[in-house]
Amino acid sequence: MQKYRGAGNRTDATAPAKPAARAMSGAKRDEPRDQFIGAVARGASGNYTIQEAIGQGGMGAIYSALDSGGQRCAVKFILPVYLGAVSGKETAVARFLREASAAGSINHPNVVHVFDVGTYRDTVFMAMEYLPGKDLKDLKDDGNRFRWATLAPLLMQACEGLGAAHDLGLMHRDLSPDNIRVTKIGGKEVVKIMDFGLAKPWENEGQDLTRTGNLVGKLGYMAPEQVDAANGKPVDVDYRVDIYALGVVMYRLMTGEPPFKAENDLLALTMRTYADPPAPSGINPKITPDVEDIILKAMARNPDDRYEDAIELRDDIARSLAALGRTPGSGTEAAFLGMLVDEEGSGS
Repeated sequence: MQKYRGAGNRTDATAPAKPAARAMSGAKRDEPRDQFIGAVARGASGNYTIQEAIGQGGMGAIYSALDSGGQRCAVKFILPVYLGAVSGKETAVARFLREASAAGSINHPNVVHVFDVGTYRDTVFMAMEYLPGKDLKDLKDDGNRFRWATLAPLLMQACEGLGAAHDLGLMHRDLSPDNIRVTKIGGKEVVKIMDFGLAKPWENEGQDLTRTGNLVGKLGYMAPEQVDAANGKPVDVDYRVDIYALGVVMYRLMTGEPPFKAENDLLALTMRTYADPPAPSGINPKITPDVEDIILKAMARNPDDRYEDAIELRDDIARSLAALGRTPGSGTEAAFLGMLVDEEGSGS
């Protein structure tokens, strides 16, 4: 790497620097240093040497790392911006550790495996399996949309992972295309639900680290009852918020548009509490009636009108796929995913 040369290294100290050299040296000086690159984070089960940044989501930054045995893994640190005030630090750290505990308690092939947690300087981290591949937000096969034959098998796996979490009494509360990752394991495309940073037992709603008036999760995927609860209304919030979020995932990926549009985010957020979304087939005529019924049932304003659980939703998706004469992992859709989800991918 070329080193920066100061004025003392020039023959004529008064001569102006060459434009190219000045631009290069200026870029080097201005480039912020990532405090985690090269660090050795020590957890309960081993040490992790941080290599490079591979993503960022919620309140964490994710890096590729090598564990004590030289195996590649991923390490997620809480972002320092969340560690400003003492009270804020306690809340952020508690929430982050809850993510690690929640994800680590779910032993399922469609949920990212978290195997260690620890501290580094003034922050905390968790170590998890390294997942090369792409998130659903980066995968499209019909312009800016999905074809149902491609999306449906992926959704079925996501339902499996959610079902496993719900069986343990955990709801995700932050589900979106950003944290549904498609990777490749043993030559097959596997969906992994990630980022359980807001996961919590719904039986302990009163012990939540968030307060009335605070919105938790990605606004565009929030269920109406989450909005009502944030506004102080006495409503129950349970695992069916994840069913709603998955309905929004389907809607957006099949139409290429959000279900609610308004002049600002707050109004769009409020609309879902009193209005139904436009029919997705009106935006994408390729959406069949049975697929539209699945999307709108998952997004029902009243939780009692939604699917009873994630497995019921999975079964309905499977029936719609069978009606197309398809089975998961067959046809050109599988070939499409195979090209985009490389087993030796970058993991970004």
